[in-house]
Amino acid sequence: MKKIILLPVIFFCLGQLFGQVIYLSSTNNRIYRLNIVTCNYTQIVQLSRGITDISFHPDGTLYGIDSGGNLFKIDTLSGATTNVYQFNGAGQRFNSLTTSATGISYSTGDTGALFSYDNSTGTGTFLGFIGFRATGDLTFYKGKLYAAAENDRIILVDLNNPANSSIAIDENIFGEIFGIVSYSASCDSINCYAISSGNSDIYEINFASKSLQLKCQLNIRVGGGASTYEFFGSAPIIYNDVSSTNPTCSNSDGSLTINVTGGIAPLKYSLDGVNYQPSNTFSNLPGGSYQFIVSDANGCTIIEEVTLLSSPGPVIENVAMVPSTCGSSNGEIDVSVNGGNGMIGYSIDALSYQSSPVFSNLSSGHYLITVRDTAGCIAIDSIDLTALSLDTIESISASLISCDENLGSLIIEVQNGNGVQYSIDGINFQSKNHFDQLGPATYLVTIRDINGCKDTMTAMISPPVAVLIDQVATVDPLCDYDKGSIIITASGGTGQITYSLDDINFQTSNLFDQLTPLTYQIIIRDDNGCRDTTDALINPGVAMNIEDMVTDSSHCTTSDGSIIVTPLGGTGQIEYSIDGINFQPLNHFDFLAPSNYQITIKDQNGCIDTANTTISSINALVIGNIESIPTRCDIADGSLEVTPVGEIGQVQYSIDGTNFQSSNKFSNLGSGHYIIDIIDDAGCKAMAPADIAEPLPIIISGIITQPSACEEITGSMVIHFSGGTGQITFSIDGSSFQTENSFQQLTGGLHQLIVADENGCQIDTTIRIPRLRCKIYIPNSFSPNLDGINDFFQLSTSDEFNITVTKYMIFDRWGNMVYNAEYFPIGSTEFWWDGTYKKMTMSSGVFAYYIEVKYEDGESDIFKGDVTLVK
Repeated sequence: MKKIILLPVIFFCLGQLFGQVIYLSSTNNRIYRLNIVTCNYTQIVQLSRGITDISFHPDGTLYGIDSGGNLFKIDTLSGATTNVYQFNGAGQRFNSLTTSATGISYSTGDTGALFSYDNSTGTGTFLGFIGFRATGDLTFYKGKLYAAAENDRIILVDLNNPANSSIAIDENIFGEIFGIVSYSASCDSINCYAISSGNSDIYEINFASKSLQLKCQLNIRVGGGASTYEFFGSAPIIYNDVSSTNPTCSNSDGSLTINVTGGIAPLKYSLDGVNYQPSNTFSNLPGGSYQFIVSDANGCTIIEEVTLLSSPGPVIENVAMVPSTCGSSNGEIDVSVNGGNGMIGYSIDALSYQSSPVFSNLSSGHYLITVRDTAGCIAIDSIDLTALSLDTIESISASLISCDENLGSLIIEVQNGNGVQYSIDGINFQSKNHFDQLGPATYLVTIRDINGCKDTMTAMISPPVAVLIDQVATVDPLCDYDKGSIIITASGGTGQITYSLDDINFQTSNLFDQLTPLTYQIIIRDDNGCRDTTDALINPGVAMNIEDMVTDSSHCTTSDGSIIVTPLGGTGQIEYSIDGINFQPLNHFDFLAPSNYQITIKDQNGCIDTANTTISSINALVIGNIESIPTRCDIADGSLEVTPVGEIGQVQYSIDGTNFQSSNKFSNLGSGHYIIDIIDDAGCKAMAPADIAEPLPIIISGIITQPSACEEITGSMVIHFSGGTGQITFSIDGSSFQTENSFQQLTGGLHQLIVADENGCQIDTTIRIPRLRCKIYIPNSFSPNLDGINDFFQLSTSDEFNITVTKYMIFDRWGNMVYNAEYFPIGSTEFWWDGTYKKMTMSSGVFAYYIEVKYEDGESDIFKGDVTLVK
């Protein structure tokens, strides 16, 4: 099955990133940008010359044409135009313009004469008459050219023979179709829209149902339109067919050739979407499914799926073997083949072929299997023909598991073991690889596999060797610690000897340490379970400890304290230490400062004991009270006053730990956290934290306002607050302060509010009193006769404060704008319409107006209606 897929254009996707845009040309020589999704439009530029239609060139240039057939470039920023060519239409009024993806422009008009212009050569060509009177536009849609014609028709133009042009859609709408434009969402997603005269209704064209569906309604008169990528509709890629050559014998010699027309040259071709080539033919291809991708210069892409079929050569499905046994050449290979043409030949050396798929009498080794059919197609596989191993005895474990009985055993290890039988007399065989209940002797072990192959090995079970404890050495602990030890010397035995003191836990080391004084039973055991036992005694050591310590306290930082130590027990000379490093023979320590101490004693055996004691301080200094006085508002006038307790002599005071003073009071302090340090003549110190509080701030929690009526003083406000110190007072616009928290009879607008407390803290803020709107009066007629009365169509109101006219537009009965002004004060004497158009006084009649005003609170009103111009 073949399938064509149109992929998104790479170039156009970049264009989509900036937005596909539709431009409209109006009958008053203005160009607008249209958002076809929201139906909103924005004026882009005002041209200084007449224009009937516009079109974008693929290079991004906007072209226009006037009724005289003048083709010109348009600067969309300044509105300037530059003539590039003039069509000679022999009296035709030109009103239609479009451009193809190759850069060729086409134009026609009210006689149906069709012309083309090549921008690259600067030449124009008359192509013929389409047979219909064009009303306002041309466009390309899916490779075909369409024209908007009289009587609400859309004409399919035959570019090869314009006289053969035909009606594509014949509809009946309000007005006539003036514009027709294609809108490209992607290479394969193009919509076409028709634009009517009158209110410029926009319709989406359905060429399948030959109908128009209303899309937007605009308030401008449109003569023609163009989109930035409209030219994508002129040259789609068209798939014709694909030719292929299937590969032979599953070789990579197939080929594909795809044939397409259309698109924008040069075309590129790919099989993977990554690598492209200019040729439409791919060779040296294996069988399989392919996606053939074609892309043109605009990035538009199609995909074609095609399958190449390989010739059904032979396929080796399976290669089975029967291994050789006992080193003989009795192996076999059996080949299973599927497919192939005619007679199949089989080979295991790629030289000699046979008709049978079975190869017999083979020795073990690597074989290359080749099959070949009568078409010469071959298939290759390989196999390793194994030999059933000649089972051999790798090792025999011989052991005697008892010292006194014939409980020996043999365990035989072989290479494979599958189907192997075992014997220790060469006659009786068993499937188990171990023999038990054997006495000490030499045995000839024989193994036999399922093929009858045998191997032998001798094994000896030796009689046990007795294990003996030769010597036990004990070391008694010093002091009263559990640090005794036992060392055992043993001989004889089989294998590893292990040692135990409880006949449960055995260890390989012959040393036991960290033992408490006790009588122990020592047990040794070898790998055969042979044992020997004996007893060993560890005697206790001599204990030593600190029985008592007497301390004498010190005065604050003065080092006049002492410690006297009384020991109990120990051996020989006892020494004393206060730091655990330096020892002395005296049992007392003098001239000590207040602190915690650890005393250590040691005898001549190195036995030690430690104890902790404390030398306390007499007459310790403390801070009894701190009086804190807070600051006022933003003034640093807080203070701290300190009262000491238990001092000796004069006390010095500090709040920074560095600078001390004799006064116990600190003044002119800001709010915050402080640390008080004091010291007396004895060097005693004390410390305590203190805080100076910050005054409670005033907080305005809300202000409720009532608006002032139009031109009246009826506004009011009520202030809600919290915080502050003492009486709270209020002032507005510089008035005297009051305790009442509300103000009445206020004008609409801004007012300055001040809230203050007894500490002088205050908040300044600006409050807006809303002003109710005054009615805006709009006259229904005016007489611009220069008599000083109603000479302008002017709005008025009792309150003109901050009211802005943001839009002011006047239209005649045909919808043409005759006057426009924006953003001026409603009380201005300028900008109002004086009844003129292009400096010419207009005739009496009824005109439509559209006016938007914006109030000082940001809200807006819209006024629409009619006004009569009276002469």
